[in-house]
Amino acid sequence: SWGFGQRYVKYDLMGREIFNRQLPPGYNDFSHAFDNAQNGHFLLRVGSSDYRRPDGKRVRTVRDVILEVDRDGNVVDDFRLFEILDPYRKNLLEALDQGAVCLNIDASKSGQTMSAEELAKLEERDAFGDIVGTGAGRNWAHVNSVDYDPTD
Repeated sequence: SWGFGQRYVKYDLMGREIFNRQLPPGYNDFSHAFDNAQNGHFLLRVGSSDYRRPDGKRVRTVRDVILEVDRDGNVVDDFRLFEILDPYRKNLLEALDQGAVCLNIDASKSGQTMSAEELAKLEERDAFGDIVGTGAGRNWAHVNSVDYDPTD
């Protein structure tokens, strides 16, 4: 089982397709693997296609929604990490290396972090997407995997 862009797929060990589905409307940018829950549902890490932030800006979120779908691909629930966790923690910025893998940043920026002034300029230009920063609409969480724990 894996996904790419707007699709998630599952094959058996012999390479036979079990399903090949588009993400449900309202969600985007699935990648990596997904996890199976004990009830037969699947958990996928996605983004929200059209989220209105508290400041009124509409953004596509980046790697910060866990989507639960049933065996037929119907949405059961979603867990919006930007509503569960604090996506504006200052220490997030201090920990994000701008040359890190999967960030659309010049490799020459490795080991550097953005200043508050640089982030404010991005905000003024409505620069959102897979870039370092805080808040929904930026790569603040960079979730790559989901691991279901039935005890929690």
